[in-house]
Order: sequence, then structure tokens, then C-alpha cells
Amino acid sequence: MGDRQATPDVLGQVMSGIALEEKSHKAINTASNKKTAESSSIRHSENVENLKEKATFNLPIKILEGLEDRWMKIRKIVGSKQISKTLIVEKALEIAFEEFDIQKQESKLYFKLASDKTIRQ
Repeated sequence: MGDRQATPDVLGQVMSGIALEEKSHKAINTASNKKTAESSSIRHSENVENLKEKATFNLPIKILEGLEDRWMKIRKIVGSKQISKTLIVEKALEIAFEEFDIQKQESKLYFKLASDKTIRQ
């Protein structure tokens, strides 16, 4: 708790006009930090594949139950609790995308989507 920052006196700063000055400095610093981050991301483009972002999808209950079942079975077979449902979904999508890139309309992904009338031709 010793390294906890003090709560800023926002009302006092607004009344004295300090907040406006600090706000303009923060805007300049934010713009400068953004440029630094952009150039840093260009230099480290090889790490882009490792970046992850949380996403939310609606899946049928049957698919979620199947994921849960396979997740438990895979963890038992591998003997590792480091296998996550996220990893399973990530690898399954990689496999589906790789196959689609090679086979296009002949891929299982495309066939399944077309047979479900998801893709309008």
C-alpha cells in the first residue's frame, strides 16, 4: 500500500485552471506515445502473431458441449492442464483456414458453410 498514488484533487485543479494545462500536456504526450508505439510495433512485427485479443462469439450449446468434452479428453490424453479451450479453438481455426487457402470451394469449411445455406451464391 506504500506505493499507492494519492487521489488527485480534480475539483481544485479545475477551479484553479491547472487541469486545462495538464490536459493539453497529456494530449501531446499521448500523441507522442502513440507514435512511439507505432514505430515499436513496426520494429517488432514478428511478434504480431503472438498478440491476442479477447473475442466473444455465440455458439450453439451442442458445439460448446462438444468443445468441453474434447477439451477434457485431450487434457487427459496429453496429461497436461496447459491445454485450454482457447488453444483448441485457435488450432482448429488455423487448420480450417489452411485447408481453405489450399482447397477453396473444395475445403470442408466451405462445404459445411454452403451446405448450411450460410453462403449465398
